[in-house]
Amino acid sequence: MKSVAYITGLILLSVLCSCQNDDQNENEIDIIGHAWRLSSIVYSKGLNVDVRSLSSPQDEYWIVFDDNGGITATDACNACSGEYEFGDDGTILISAFSCTEMACSGSPYLFPFDGHYSYVLNGEGLILIENSPQLGSQYTFIAESE
Repeated sequence: MKSVAYITGLILLSVLCSCQNDDQNENEIDIIGHAWRLSSIVYSKGLNVDVRSLSSPQDEYWIVFDDNGGITATDACNACSGEYEFGDDGTILISAFSCTEMACSGSPYLFPFDGHYSYVLNGEGLILIENSPQLGSQYTFIAESE
């Protein structure tokens, strides 16, 4: 009888653990494949920039996470690319991020973008928060319909 209770407990624990992993995977899946348009940046010093109001349509800022760990982005008139990896703790590591260096009328908001970020998906979209005491900026992206 004790072994039946023990096995039942293990099964319940396994189910609970797998549910938590499924939630994390769903968030990761929701990030992948969307064209995310940069909407705003809140810098660590408290400055809030509404990027949409400062950029013309040809100088918009986009980022796309593909399902192979790659990133493509547009930083005004520059093309960018890099790599990403999800952490186990609701973080994302962005690395090898680089952009062409064309002369654009807009300001470069996405470059450099390497680093560790916490991410949140909510009603506003995708929020990336730099995990750095010196930087700590928060980037808000809106998913565009496909």
